[in-house]
Amino acid sequence: MKVSRLLPPALTLATLAACGVGSGNGPTPSLSCANPAPITLAVGQSVILDPVASGGCIQIPDPGNGASAHLVVAVATNGQETSTGINTSYSLLAGNAVAAAPAPMQVPPVGGFRKPGTAEAFHIHLRQMERGLVRAMGTEVLPLAPPIAKAPPVLGSTRSFNVCGNTNCSSFVSVTATAKYVGPNAAIYLDNLAPANGYDSTDIANAGALFENPVYGLHVIDTTAFGAESDLDGNGVVIILLTPKVNALSGSCTSSVIAGFFYAGDLTTQTGSNHGEIFYSMVPDPSSATCPIPKAFASQLLPVTFIHEFQHMISFNQHALVRNCGCTEDIWLNEGLSHFAEELGGRQIDNSACTNNSCLDQYARGDLQNAYDYLSDPESNYLVEPETSTGTLAERGANWLFVRWLVDQFAADSILGTSFTRQLVGTADFGVTNVENRTGTAFSILVPEWQIANFTEGDTTFVQTAATSRFRYKTWNLRRIFTLNPGYFPQPYPLVPPVMTSTFNRSGTLLAGSGVHLIVLRSAGDTAANLRLTTGNATAQARFGVVRLQ
Repeated sequence: MKVSRLLPPALTLATLAACGVGSGNGPTPSLSCANPAPITLAVGQSVILDPVASGGCIQIPDPGNGASAHLVVAVATNGQETSTGINTSYSLLAGNAVAAAPAPMQVPPVGGFRKPGTAEAFHIHLRQMERGLVRAMGTEVLPLAPPIAKAPPVLGSTRSFNVCGNTNCSSFVSVTATAKYVGPNAAIYLDNLAPANGYDSTDIANAGALFENPVYGLHVIDTTAFGAESDLDGNGVVIILLTPKVNALSGSCTSSVIAGFFYAGDLTTQTGSNHGEIFYSMVPDPSSATCPIPKAFASQLLPVTFIHEFQHMISFNQHALVRNCGCTEDIWLNEGLSHFAEELGGRQIDNSACTNNSCLDQYARGDLQNAYDYLSDPESNYLVEPETSTGTLAERGANWLFVRWLVDQFAADSILGTSFTRQLVGTADFGVTNVENRTGTAFSILVPEWQIANFTEGDTTFVQTAATSRFRYKTWNLRRIFTLNPGYFPQPYPLVPPVMTSTFNRSGTLLAGSGVHLIVLRSAGDTAANLRLTTGNATAQARFGVVRLQ
């Protein structure tokens, strides 16, 4: 389900970047370490350490006659997706090195839940239902009733459909719709009770042409990047049902709108199934008293929502049906890939087919906003969110950023990266195991590297000295984009770590895949600096990532 929010006019999507840091020190801690792990790095070099190996302590050496700046990230690197999420309380102390080591701090583990919003909760519920369906069937192919059709629908024909009647999909409503477009890969049905001032025949024909375009059509983009969808009903097409019943799921739509969704129950014999591959989307309804949807808004979101949800349909087929793995992709990675699909639409579709003559603006600006939300406070948002998460937009930002970074680092073609994304989808692996097997790198290494890149991104001076290319996004210059759009992004770059010059004291919670960033500055004549990380839950697999910036 594509969660949408109204966005301002076009963004300026450009390149190049600049770097800066903020400041802030906590109260003076009592800090000493018996055997801190020494961090001796040249500018551009980095190291990732397990704090358990050094009693939680590391030491930044004195800079001699010069000065030094190090970025330190403390992150939770366990990528297992659980119902409540993996996290740990932490305490991070930093200060001038002294001799004796105090007893380790004992900090109890911390956990919590946030109340879901309507659209976000509905989306996550659909992914949870997929997992429940597959787990219930084990490694058996999901059962399907005999196909209701063995040929594509006939243009102008009508058909009845079941549509989720609530956001739990625990009840269904029946609609009758007419096939308004039939092409090689898609058939678009319009609910017979859709508002009269909504989509007309030209709108639907244009939408069908965009889905089917043999060069940059949405179907081509998704299948190239992720693999083939199923065709269990044997009709050769994906059905797109445009109905006001989707609008109704959003309620008053005051905070978010359910723009559309894929429901895996349609590929089973359970109650409410339509026994085939279907994608649902809202319709324009500008006169609605409860949830007015302008035509321009619905038209702009329709292709973006389709390319997002189609990835979910393909992923379900590749994992649960083709490979019979008894699994679906973890929600966080599944979402990251669907948001990456949006970006691919923005990069591959001709600008003449998009609003503002900018497809990157139409397809990817939501991803940029989500990323900005995440980078504004990575400590408070999961990368590997719990199964019961609300699927917040900041978490979506983390999901997209991580997939984007993986493609940048491990795909032969880092801009599109389709061979790499097909490997991520076309496998019986899922979640952290999938990522590790596709990259050949431990998640406990990838996560700190990614978090470092989230700060050093766009710092052209640092990139020239960095010993690895992993500390940047090769296809986006996020600092430049955020700087050029101050009305949309309040800060030039939202990730502004505190700066430690003498002392630092911070406590909080490390959430799976995320953590805290700190700049450690040493001037000529300063002593070495000790940093001690104490956590309350070893399962979270906390790690130090350190890179020398200057």
